[in-house]
Amino acid sequence: MNLEQYMFENDHYTVVLPRSAQDLIDCGNALNNCVGRYGYWEKMVNKHTCVIVFVKDKNNLDKHLVCCEIINTGNDNLTINQFLTTNNCTPAKEVLTFRDSYEEFLRAFPKENVQINYGW
Repeated sequence: MNLEQYMFENDHYTVVLPRSAQDLIDCGNALNNCVGRYGYWEKMVNKHTCVIVFVKDKNNLDKHLVCCEIINTGNDNLTINQFLTTNNCTPAKEVLTFRDSYEEFLRAFPKENVQINYGW
């Protein structure tokens, strides 16, 4: 599975894929979370235990809204492990509704296509 298959959107929000480690650092800094900090990349992302994607408002793609951590829970099932906004807070209800739809989308992936790898 290539990373573009993690893409998902509705009328208001879209999943944006990081294109480099710097994108992860920028998101971590913008949302004041651990994603951009030393050690997270090596511990989680680089070992292929999770994929980080960003959720953004389609009307404001320059601003980070949510940092989303996707993990393989075993048996090639993907789930959202973390879905947090600034300072690790829970997003607004309408964004959580988007999360629920996105998680259903992730669970529908064909089992043979599940991978956790950026390929950078």
